[in-house]
Amino acid sequence: HILRHPDFWEMSTWIGQEHERVQEVAVSTEIGSTPALCWFEEQHFSDPGMYGQTVFLHLKQHVTRQEVEQALTDLVARHEMLRAHLDPAGRLVVGAPRPVRVETASLPVAARFDLSRDLFIKAFLEGNRLQLSLHHWAVDGLSMRILLEDFARALTGVRSHKPARFPQKTASFQTYAQLLADKAAGLTPGGWGEGGREPHVILSQTSSAEFEMDAQRTDRIFKSAQRAYALNTQELLLSALAQTASQLAEQRPVVIMVEGHGRDAVEGLDVSRTVGWFTTQYPVEFPAVHGMQECLIAHKECYRKVAQRGADYGLARYLRRLPVRRDAWIRFNYLGEIRLADPSLFSLESVPLCGDCSAQNTMPCLLDVTAAIQENRLLLRVCMAPQLAGGAQKFGQQMLDLLEQVGEHCLHKTAMRTPSDFPLVSLTQDQLQTILEDTEDVI
Repeated sequence: HILRHPDFWEMSTWIGQEHERVQEVAVSTEIGSTPALCWFEEQHFSDPGMYGQTVFLHLKQHVTRQEVEQALTDLVARHEMLRAHLDPAGRLVVGAPRPVRVETASLPVAARFDLSRDLFIKAFLEGNRLQLSLHHWAVDGLSMRILLEDFARALTGVRSHKPARFPQKTASFQTYAQLLADKAAGLTPGGWGEGGREPHVILSQTSSAEFEMDAQRTDRIFKSAQRAYALNTQELLLSALAQTASQLAEQRPVVIMVEGHGRDAVEGLDVSRTVGWFTTQYPVEFPAVHGMQECLIAHKECYRKVAQRGADYGLARYLRRLPVRRDAWIRFNYLGEIRLADPSLFSLESVPLCGDCSAQNTMPCLLDVTAAIQENRLLLRVCMAPQLAGGAQKFGQQMLDLLEQVGEHCLHKTAMRTPSDFPLVSLTQDQLQTILEDTEDVI
């Protein structure tokens, strides 16, 4: 595989530990509960069939509608969550593989799913533009990348009249759900506080705005923060969000519900090629601190302390129903760096920072911020409830301005390390600083 796939990004999909062949999930098998699926049920959406993710692809070569249908049908056969549905008893179960039909339509199309009958993937074609829409029960950000990679492989196989060459399957989403339940059973109360109630705002009442930072500025800001404070992209974005929101909250601490990919929630389980809604969420309280250096360090340490056990919050709240804090009024989701492993057949027109969601559904926060990196450019989307002053456009611009300030600060800052950079030892900042000063000449 290494010789066939010299590009490291593509090669990475073939590299992993050797493991036993995964058994196929039988038709009518119940999926089981996960924190993400329980969260969805708790929202009581007015239009639950319209809550998903959509991507728009530009087909680079002449690909027929029949070829697209066959490739998508191969995906449905491979990934059982695409054919899950609600049975008459209201259980989410695996369905039998069946063909995908591609509709010819003017794009974009608002995709709505019958959760008892439809496949959880729909496709619409207009010329050489292809819209793929999936219900959120079947997909998250990482799952979408896996599907696009497998779609390219399936399409290549269909066009060459050969079986698609997929990587080996990893553990099923049903296995993941079962092991989560086992882990949740061992949790004890405490550790997540308790009290509070999350706000819910009808989406049609919110304002939203999207922003883009050019590649040069994105590279300069995030690299300088990494050099100066060992901050990764998510940590820097969270600190910028917390500082901007603290100004909105009259310099008070803010609680942010942070979304994670969730695939590390079960230790030792390989789900690297599994499709499903793995997302975890956990609250992090960011203190209101004066001074740029003090802010960046305090926020970094607070976040890392919680993120190590973030997956347990959803297990405690949704699977064990233990008391936990529910006072986060901000939600944040960093989708990571988005790119296609094989862009020879199609390209990604844009990164969908906003999913397909009915305007009558609710947003479980007052401020929702989503970010991603595409082609080295920072993409940012802000959605804000009318209760907050200023609106989404103003807030997003303030957050970008603050990122610029961080970049300027870090450019002229000597590299500084903090206790969380050395997780194997227990140190205070003062103890660490003394060690670093004593060993400076040796290093």
